Amino acid sequence: MKNKISILLIFVLIILQLKFLNLSVFAAFSIEDAILRANSDIRLMYGMSYDYYVKGEGANAGHIVNNNGERLNTNLLIGNWDRDGFAYRPSNSEYFKELSQYNIEFNNEDRYFNVFVFGSKPSDAHYLGQDMEGNLFSNVYHPVDIWNNNKAVEEYSWVYQPWLVYTSSNSQQAICTQSDFDLLRIQNIINRQTDAARKQELEEYYEDLGKLVQDYFPLSFEGMNAKFDGSYKTTNWLEYIHIMQPPTYYTWGMGRMWNSGGQYYKTILIPPFKFLDQPDYSATILRTGTEDGADENGEYEAVVEFRVNNCPQSGEVRPPVTIELEGGHITQGAVPGYCILTPEIVEGWVQHRNGTFTVSDKTPVMDGIDWMNRLLTTEGGRGKEYRAGEHVPFVKELDGGVSAYCRIGSDKKTVKSYIRFKWKPNESAEQVKMKVSINMGPNNLTEGASSGNNYDEAVMGISKRLSASGEYVLDYDVVSRDFIYGVNNGQPLNARLELPHNSSGWYDWSASWAEGSQTSGQLDKLLSDPSSIAGSMDYGVEYDPISTSETSVSKLPSISWTTKKSHFGFEPSTGRFKSNGSFSYGSGYAANGNNPLARFKLDSFGEIFRTARYSAYRSYHSHSSSCYNSEGVRVCGRSSGPYNHVSGTVTQTARFPYCSDTVEIQSMTYNGKGMPLINLKKDERTEGTGAGAGAKRKIVWEGDRWGIPVVRYMRSIDRQGNTSSLSVVPGNHGGQRIFQHLDSAEVSYSVDTSFAGHFQADRDNAYNNEGNYKGYGFKYAPFATDRQLQRYAYPIKSGYFYVPYAVYRVSIKTEIYKREGQQTEHNSIVNSVKSSFVLDIGLPTMKRNGDAVIDTDGRKYGSYPVQIGQQYSKSERKLEYGRGPENNAGMYLTGSEEQLLGNTDPLFKRILEGWTYSGTQGSWGGTDSAASYKYREYVSEADIYKIEEQTTLTFTVNPEKLKFYIIPKTADGVYGISVSFGEFTNTRTRGPDGSAAQPVKLNGAGQTDVVAFTVVGSMYDD
Repeated sequence: MKNKISILLIFVLIILQLKFLNLSVFAAFSIEDAILRANSDIRLMYGMSYDYYVKGEGANAGHIVNNNGERLNTNLLIGNWDRDGFAYRPSNSEYFKELSQYNIEFNNEDRYFNVFVFGSKPSDAHYLGQDMEGNLFSNVYHPVDIWNNNKAVEEYSWVYQPWLVYTSSNSQQAICTQSDFDLLRIQNIINRQTDAARKQELEEYYEDLGKLVQDYFPLSFEGMNAKFDGSYKTTNWLEYIHIMQPPTYYTWGMGRMWNSGGQYYKTILIPPFKFLDQPDYSATILRTGTEDGADENGEYEAVVEFRVNNCPQSGEVRPPVTIELEGGHITQGAVPGYCILTPEIVEGWVQHRNGTFTVSDKTPVMDGIDWMNRLLTTEGGRGKEYRAGEHVPFVKELDGGVSAYCRIGSDKKTVKSYIRFKWKPNESAEQVKMKVSINMGPNNLTEGASSGNNYDEAVMGISKRLSASGEYVLDYDVVSRDFIYGVNNGQPLNARLELPHNSSGWYDWSASWAEGSQTSGQLDKLLSDPSSIAGSMDYGVEYDPISTSETSVSKLPSISWTTKKSHFGFEPSTGRFKSNGSFSYGSGYAANGNNPLARFKLDSFGEIFRTARYSAYRSYHSHSSSCYNSEGVRVCGRSSGPYNHVSGTVTQTARFPYCSDTVEIQSMTYNGKGMPLINLKKDERTEGTGAGAGAKRKIVWEGDRWGIPVVRYMRSIDRQGNTSSLSVVPGNHGGQRIFQHLDSAEVSYSVDTSFAGHFQADRDNAYNNEGNYKGYGFKYAPFATDRQLQRYAYPIKSGYFYVPYAVYRVSIKTEIYKREGQQTEHNSIVNSVKSSFVLDIGLPTMKRNGDAVIDTDGRKYGSYPVQIGQQYSKSERKLEYGRGPENNAGMYLTGSEEQLLGNTDPLFKRILEGWTYSGTQGSWGGTDSAASYKYREYVSEADIYKIEEQTTLTFTVNPEKLKFYIIPKTADGVYGISVSFGEFTNTRTRGPDGSAAQPVKLNGAGQTDVVAFTVVGSMYDD
């Protein structure tokens, strides 16, 4: 069921001076058409029996010429007043406006032609050229040479009938040549008429011409601050004006008046006769709202123009208006009263209302209308300054209701009002017909022109504003992904052309598609991607230009693009996120869980169009069909009217629905977490077994820590969701993992030859010498043979020699981790062990030469010679690490830890995140889990070596087996000779983090060897 809503709006229409919005579908007239129409009007209006504008002969054949043989200047013919410097434009152009702003506005076949000027432009800027009679043609832009603003225009001594001779300074002189349109010639033509009706018609034209000049007389003085005393309204100015160019029904005329005895002149504008017609009402749908689609509420905004041409100069005009929707309903607005604020409007209002405005010269204009600057019509506001776009109250309420009465001075002849309203289609309606009318009700007003433009309608196929959205994710381990998205959620966008409708109330309407025409156009697009996340957008072919014979077009566009984590600020080379214009990371990189979100919007819109032909007849109330010839030129007077056949072509347009697709992409962020240091303190230790010979000692400490760069693998995913390639990216936000380890040193002690063992043979000889034979030979020491002394371990008498000798062996083994080229602590530990060797001699001893080594009072002057031998061996191994899956996507996704890490050293495994070895397997979680971080680390590079070194030290006491002597007279007693190994260290003076630290100390084997000599008596006793 059609829903029909009629809204009757009665209001006083707005008088405006807007530039004409050309809605015509008819072709413009040529210069030849302009000449033909001008000659036709001049014949009718001025009673001429011949064409006024004619072509020349000879060299001027084919050209319109004036009486001096000068050709028509076509540059100035069709509104080109400023072209090629023909017009004089003073610098202060505020007071010298283009005449084109006073152009009347025409519908359909009517066109405006400015002036008919002949010859080339004179050097004098006062003139544009010559008129038909050969007189100089005034340049309306040129300012008046001498003007007194304190004097009213009517008070000037204007020259009466300047085409006649007059007396000046006792001489006779004609200022100008009389034209065919000056007062006396017109009067003579009228007087010669024998047909009473024709004579009356010409007299009416003459009266009308005089009235036009009176009404529009101040227009010629605009910008001069001219004053008027009001008598211009009763003066027959045709008695003073020399008409250089006659006005016609559609074109302005130009005349000239002189003052001060003909010394100065003023150009006068003569309006077209069209201004004399009775009011002509028109209704036009400027916008249906479907051009841009519905807003977010599903509403369309329409604008309708109601207009009155030839508005009466006094009183108020209230024609009835209607707005009707079939298949839809009005939701907001439909309140008349918006004046569109333009500089012309403002200027007129200032002049006639004494108000002040400030208007931007950059005000946006759409469809010829300044939509951004509307004035609300209420009372008040004089003398106040308003900015463009403010609601300016300067219209009062009439009859208790809202009025659109914003007339701008009573001398403006065109009145307009704009109705802006929002509407919605009814449920399930596929099309809506909008119908508007003016002055078509039962109480319609008198209308002198055709009522064919009193009605307008538009049939709209409903093009809803569509919206769609898609949400995508760049997973934690995805560095780039190719996406594909179906515009409008994969639903088609359709546009359908329809033949033109009879929207003007014409008769016998017919329409068809033009022969050979094709449907053209394009589904266009506009990408708004403020964060630049839609890289390398591929729009496919659905947005390509359209050329088809079909009148219905369906598009199913899809877009594809690649989004990279780098679009969100991620730097694959560093593994960090850096702030950019769209994303800010205060700490320098995005922390885990900082998952930036970005959107882009793709608007899809466009239209298709095709040429159609139409044919119809249009009637006029006040004319009969005999008044227009086949060229559309009027051939009779104003009292009759045409029944005019019209035909032509028009471009039909259909729009695709305006579709806004919003695509949201979130980049998931996880690139490693902080891992605590391994507590190796608990494993640091010193340990030892035994003492003396066979003793072992060991120091275990945490060695140097080093940062190890790590990497992770990230995937590139194709449109099908498959992993197309792997990229190696720094892990842990570009940071490093700390490599930790334990170093150790182990020392083993042994005795190859002890003192006791060395002396044992001589001791046995002494013990077994039962006869106490004093001459028995001893090699290393002559121990006492006295039987009573055998109870002592090593009895000996002072003064005798002895040869000390012993051999000790110490093994130092170290396991230390170092980077390539770094030195271990092994040598310094060896030196520490060497320094721990102690030889203690308690037996008073002297050398062969009598020099004391150990005096009888215990003072030490030397020692036995000790030789230290050294043997060294070394082995080293670089710690290995696996490279991971490299470019094997399958291995990356499903490989076991053993397969992926390969030969990676356990010391590395325990510091890499994402593995069971480090207890961080939760960071991986598997690629099948949406919640998992999909993060595993691998060693990027490391030059760490395990270095095993061993040094064997051989300590030989008195290696040459030199003889030493017990100092004679040494007191009896027990005197020892011993060897011990004292404290040694790992020699490190820094901790694992490089800070200062004390070396780790450990006591050595202690006393490793000892022999005790018992001195009893002296050699002198034997």
